[in-house]
Amino acid sequence: MGVDAPLLGVHAWRQTDTAAVARNFHEGGYRLLRPQIDWRGDTDGAVEMEFPLYPFLVALAYGLTGASESVGRLISILFSLVSLFFIYRIARRLFDSRTGLWATAIAAFLPLNIFYGRAFMPEPLHLATLAAGFDFFLAWLDRPTHSRLVAASLFFSLALLTKLTALWIAFPLLVATHGRFGWHLFTKLPLWGFAILTLAPVLAWYTHAHSLYRETGLTFGIWAFGEDKWGNFGMLLTPDFWNRVFIHFLIERHLAYFALPFFVLSLVFRRGERHAHRFLVAWLLTGLLFIALVARGNAVHEYYQLPFIIPVSILIGRFLASTFDGSWTFVWRNAAITLGLIGMVGISASLLINYWRKEDPAREPMTQVAKALRDTTAVSDLIVAIDDNDPTLLYHAHRKGWHAEAKTVDRATLENLRKRGARVVAGTKTRFQFAEGQDRLNQVLSSGESVLNDSIGFIVRLP
Repeated sequence: MGVDAPLLGVHAWRQTDTAAVARNFHEGGYRLLRPQIDWRGDTDGAVEMEFPLYPFLVALAYGLTGASESVGRLISILFSLVSLFFIYRIARRLFDSRTGLWATAIAAFLPLNIFYGRAFMPEPLHLATLAAGFDFFLAWLDRPTHSRLVAASLFFSLALLTKLTALWIAFPLLVATHGRFGWHLFTKLPLWGFAILTLAPVLAWYTHAHSLYRETGLTFGIWAFGEDKWGNFGMLLTPDFWNRVFIHFLIERHLAYFALPFFVLSLVFRRGERHAHRFLVAWLLTGLLFIALVARGNAVHEYYQLPFIIPVSILIGRFLASTFDGSWTFVWRNAAITLGLIGMVGISASLLINYWRKEDPAREPMTQVAKALRDTTAVSDLIVAIDDNDPTLLYHAHRKGWHAEAKTVDRATLENLRKRGARVVAGTKTRFQFAEGQDRLNQVLSSGESVLNDSIGFIVRLP
């Protein structure tokens, strides 16, 4: 559970992908415009991805401290604190300082905010830039100055650069601006400048990133509509999708059950500024549209919903600030709120313990195979990792190579990769626990000289 925990367990694949980019910056030169991954095959690893600001900052820190996963976690924690600061500012700006304190406290204790707040991922940076962008934009609406609008543009541009899916910000911004200017907003030249200044770097980066994909064929699937995170609208017709996203992710993991009643009550008993509530509700409604448009991404990645927990926290904070006074006047109401908050913290602690327990290396047999790879292969050896497209093995082995899937790998596949420079095949045997899995595993084991073959995993040196 500490900052020195290895990158294992929940979403280890996403964390190790990010950590690999940071390590490759550190070891291969700080070329910000050419991020590289480990599953590169016989290319140099340049990959189409979101703007790699977070791994680049981690790599710069590596230059001072040496490569260590704790450095990335500490940087994530720093950005998480920044996001809490701006959540407070937004809530105070919309309502008052008491609401800001409650909103910050709620956001700080929700379980997935805590877990991903120290994950080796760009999410904390993304949330910090989002919150900062909204804060400066709302400040500009209160008192227009060029510096506030430029700051908002800078932060929103960074938010879009780190997560292109954040294009949803347009709707809550439109609602907030309409509350200030009405439909005359389209005649405001500063807003057009704001839009251009925000989007120009985003267009430039993703155009460049796609050129990397055309060069190497490597991508994080940014534009794979209907195949990866975007599209897949058929999923919306299945009960499993809604059960997974709303029950398991939002209610159980994000809101820890007990925050849900507070959120519902905050919508029913609205206190304070009408425009503020309309802005926050617009933010939430955009979240529903985002879930529909990015269906598969939301069904697989629970952290996709993190940006929408910000308005939830602020609304709950507003409800608590205006309802809970700690006096004996409304003792039963205050007691119910107190029990709800205790329940929320308790569920959060339980979920986090379960998540952190999965980071124990003793629970992950892959780490033994990774260590054996480090001990028995040269850094220059290209590895075929039977990992079902999970980069964790290559990252922990500190090796480069190819992904391969247990259900499709065969001698012909391995022979083709051998001709392209592959020297070793490795993986864990749990990947082959399916019908015909033993036949696939036997083809792998007979493809060369066995270096490791035990109940956990295997390493085979190709001829």
